[in-house]
Parts: sequence; C-alpha cells; structure tokens
Amino acid sequence: MAGRPDNALPRVIAHRGASAEAPENTLAAFALAAEQGADMVELDVQASRDGQLVVIHDATVDRTTNGSGAVRGYSLAELRQLDAGGWFASRYTAERIPTLGDVCRFASGRIALNLEVKCQPGEFAPLAGSFLSELAAHDHLNSALISAFSLPVLVELRRLSPVVQLAYLFAGAWPGGEQYERLALAALHPKHSLVDAPRVSEAHARGLAVNVWTVDERARWGELVALAVDGVVTNKPAGLLAYLLSGSR
Repeated sequence: MAGRPDNALPRVIAHRGASAEAPENTLAAFALAAEQGADMVELDVQASRDGQLVVIHDATVDRTTNGSGAVRGYSLAELRQLDAGGWFASRYTAERIPTLGDVCRFASGRIALNLEVKCQPGEFAPLAGSFLSELAAHDHLNSALISAFSLPVLVELRRLSPVVQLAYLFAGAWPGGEQYERLALAALHPKHSLVDAPRVSEAHARGLAVNVWTVDERARWGELVALAVDGVVTNKPAGLLAYLLSGSR
C-alpha cells in the first residue's frame, strides 16, 4: 500500500490486530493488519500457569476462546488446545492463542510491535528477563514499544534495559514530570478523550510521542489529526489508513 503523503499524519496502530475483521490477538488478526498497511500492531501479553508468555487480553479465556477460567489456570500446552477464532467466525476456527515468540517471529520484517504487559508487577518481575530476551532474539528490542498501566512494570523493564522503548498507558490523571525522567519514556498512551492541544504540545516539548486509544469513528479521527497526535490505536486500521490517505480531513 502507498505511503502517506504527509509524514506528520499519525501512525495507524491496529488494536489487537485488525480486530474488527478478525479474532483479536491472533496471528490472523496481525497478518490482516499488516496486509492492510497498519504501521504497528498492539497486543497484550500475560503469563500462563507455567510462566510462558502468551498473547491474550482478558484475565480469563472465556470471551475469546472455547474454554473457561483464568489464563493463569492453564499451562501453555493446555492453552494451545483452545480454539481462539471460532467465536469470531467459523473460518477462524483453527486459530490458537499465540505465544510472544510466535508474534515476534511473525512480525520480523513485516510490522512494528506495541506490546502491552498485562501481568501484575510481582508476577512480571521473574519473567521480565525472558520477555526482553524474546524481543532481542527476533530483533525487536530496539524497535518495539512496550506499554503498561503499571508503573512498577515499566520501572522493572527500564532497570533491565537502557534501550527498550517504554510507554505509559493511562485513563486518568497525566503522569508527572518526575515519572518521565525516571523511566526515560518514549511515549504516552492516554485514552483518546484525555488529549487536548496543550497536553500534546507539552509531551512533544519533552520529546514524547502521544499515541491515543481506541478510536474507530471518522469524526474523532479528524479531531485527533488536528491535535497532532503521533499514533491512533484503532480496531479498524484499513478504515483509518484510507481516511488519512483520502485528504478529506
């Protein structure tokens, strides 16, 4: 797909992949997002019972698989047996819950990654090293954007790596300047309703990108372009990209 005519336009970040058209957080959804021309896929990472890093949003498997119960109640082998696509459409029945490694391998040379860590700080601390090692093994360590609502998770990642790009996710108060400095953040990821021109300008003055979530409405896309946000997380990457390329803003 053709590139943007204006480099100032926001990046298209596919929320859990092209999740309006394929089952979220599956390789099918990520592949469709890449095919549609998204700049980046956003995905959620948490741990199985045996400490393996898997890609699924909810704390339970009920909504997006044919199983039930907590993700942490399943081993990786057991999670691999679940159908993670049939709930969305019958043609996706063969989809499985991917591991972080599966997604890293898929994305190499195809699309950038925005990984949200869903683990709690105490749970994540012993897994943080393997998380970063998986990214490094597939050449994503310097390019992936790692986000979390939990500041302690980000602190642990920064302690382990001076080069990894970190983003703070939030739906309430904006973080203070001391948090920017302590974490050497690359980006802020606010809920889209929280952004305004002064906030975006302040973030840019600090060298921070502003990527907002999650927006599927054309009218709001136009408002966010006018605010000069750097990225928009959307369930409809093809629609957003077509809108940006149309010049109808």
